[in-house]
Amino acid sequence: MSATPDQRSDNSVVKAALFGLCPRCHERKLFDAPASVAYRCKACGLEFAQFERGSRAASLVTFAVAAMLIGAVLLIDEWLRLPIWLMGLIVVPLTIATVLIALRFFKTVLLMARYQRSEEQKDQ
Repeated sequence: MSATPDQRSDNSVVKAALFGLCPRCHERKLFDAPASVAYRCKACGLEFAQFERGSRAASLVTFAVAAMLIGAVLLIDEWLRLPIWLMGLIVVPLTIATVLIALRFFKTVLLMARYQRSEEQKDQ
């Protein structure tokens, strides 16, 4: 059973976010840091800066993820009643990892959508 085009594009976005794949050449050059988009692809020279505009939307993603994590931590604390130091050992790395993954995914989705839109406009 083969994947539909929608399933393939969803899979490619997830793969691009996890591995930092360039939308043009598919090399692992999209991110300079865990959640910081590079200025340009070192393999094909595509300038990512033209597709990434500001960080207002990324701030909203961070806020939403933080709000969900706070709710989850409060529920876990109510249910398990772990010592505060143990909760800190669990919550801090979990929060950092979750926010970084959410930001990478969000930035990749936006960048790929803007890149595809610009390619479609060139074709017209």
